[in-house]
Amino acid sequence: MHRLTPKQQDTAFAHCQSISVRDAVRWLKEQFNVTLSKSALNRWLQQQRIERSMAAELAELRDNQQGALLINDVAAASTPLTVANSVLFANAVFNEFRKPPGERDENRLVRYMDLALKARDLEIRASAVQLAAERFRFDAARKSSHQSDAEFHAQAADELQKTEEAMLLLFGEQPAGFKSETGMPVAETES
Repeated sequence: MHRLTPKQQDTAFAHCQSISVRDAVRWLKEQFNVTLSKSALNRWLQQQRIERSMAAELAELRDNQQGALLINDVAAASTPLTVANSVLFANAVFNEFRKPPGERDENRLVRYMDLALKARDLEIRASAVQLAAERFRFDAARKSSHQSDAEFHAQAADELQKTEEAMLLLFGEQPAGFKSETGMPVAETES
């Protein structure tokens, strides 16, 4: 079946779904010159059903994600992707719960719920990081507004002195071509 084009596989799948497996084996041999056993055809049909079901679910999830992203754009949410993921997986869980108990895929439901919890965890972490960044900016602004020019210059002079002491410890006495205030090289002038 892997030798068939995607369009031929779609045709084969649609036709084989509507007839018996024995007739489908004969039809595949006549139409596409493909020889399969009944069990191999059953496996391929089951695989196709699963793949097509998952493709349809992924398309629905993508549509839901696009809707969630648009909602977040309108609401100007600070973490649109994590919020969108939370909404996306919550919708998937809800859709799975709407199915009758016999039709629910419990494994898929558990995976969706796990992904929904992970997306919510990421959303909370992103909010915590954003809050920490805002606190840092606020504290820095408050500290800088309260610090007078004299304190600033005293602190800068202290930092310069510490830098010079560290350079002295690391490199010894500075060569004649360096200024002591900045530690930057000075062009030698010939007198």
